[in-house]
Amino acid sequence: MGGSQARGIWRPEYRLANTLVPSILLPTGLGIYGAGVQYHLHFMILAFGSFLLWFSSLLALSVCFDYAVECFLKHAVEASGSLNACRLSFGLMSVFILTDWQVSMAVGWMYGLAAFLMLFVDIVMVFIVLDGHVIREWTVKLNPSIANTEDGGEVFRRH
Repeated sequence: MGGSQARGIWRPEYRLANTLVPSILLPTGLGIYGAGVQYHLHFMILAFGSFLLWFSSLLALSVCFDYAVECFLKHAVEASGSLNACRLSFGLMSVFILTDWQVSMAVGWMYGLAAFLMLFVDIVMVFIVLDGHVIREWTVKLNPSIANTEDGGEVFRRH
């Protein structure tokens, strides 16, 4: 894999390794919150699940924004604006999606399934961290004008 071969060479995907803690806390928070709502547990369980959910989301958000901006240094404003537009759109759509989703299955199952989907995203994230630079190279071949990154910079010298 590309990550193990490039010792001392910076890749923007290495920044995504900082999503390790959120990748554990987010599904856990979803599961705790969903179980708390489904089984009418104490409100502190709901508060704890909600805290894990929002805390991990905020941790991962800045890392993903930094990664996108670092991949498109010449177009940082556009990359950041696109991510904000997606975040706002999905935030507004989620109200309508979650209502129908909750009606079609119990609320506990809804949050449990969301937790499993997040675990799937975490597995995909591992592959992006290890070999994401290969995908970016395909993008550069398609449109070389958007590629400007610090990829391949030497972090330290090997003696």
